[in-house]
Amino acid sequence: MDIYRGFADDTFRIDKNKNFTSLVQRFIHNGQLEVASHGFTHTGSPPHFAREFANLLEVEINERLAAIKNIFQKAGFPQPVGFAPPGWGIGKYLPAQLIKNNFKYMAASFDNLTDPSKSSQSHQAGIKNISMLKPEKYQGILNIPRNWDIAQGTIKRACGVIESGGILSIHAHMYPIGVNNEISEKNLTNLERLLNYLTANFKIDYFTFYGTYKTTYEL
Repeated sequence: MDIYRGFADDTFRIDKNKNFTSLVQRFIHNGQLEVASHGFTHTGSPPHFAREFANLLEVEINERLAAIKNIFQKAGFPQPVGFAPPGWGIGKYLPAQLIKNNFKYMAASFDNLTDPSKSSQSHQAGIKNISMLKPEKYQGILNIPRNWDIAQGTIKRACGVIESGGILSIHAHMYPIGVNNEISEKNLTNLERLLNYLTANFKIDYFTFYGTYKTTYEL
């Protein structure tokens, strides 16, 4: 099956935008950036159109993961080891197929509402009843939670996550398509305010998601 059929408009294919890929390659080479996968089309079945992988069979998942890896290769990026499920849709087969395809972690849970405590679990989006504060295995693959929203997150919440022994993990989108936590001047100001406060009041380290994965297994 030609999985690319129907996608004649290559506007958002990362391997087709050479200026963009060159910029990203430079950041990767300098150790400033990790590139992970957020799906192939981000389009699933109704009624949850964004949940691309939620209702796919194993063979369909493997086809899309292979296509993703092929695009990364054509773009000159390292093969992806992280996966953020589109629309938070996990489905029955995705975790096992990610492991089969050499992915190391998922970022598949989000909660910016639950008050932080040492036992806080994620309930807002994605995987439920899993640690909101720390990486935890889910069906054999490590899940790295997201617990601070770039638009709605507060300094108080960030302090609560840190003081409860958690990692502070930022959640954002590139564009304001159905979301309000896009990379905008307002939201970046909120993030900058947070980082300035944390730098002044805590001894902090910064990690990519893959860096968090490696640190988890080095402890």
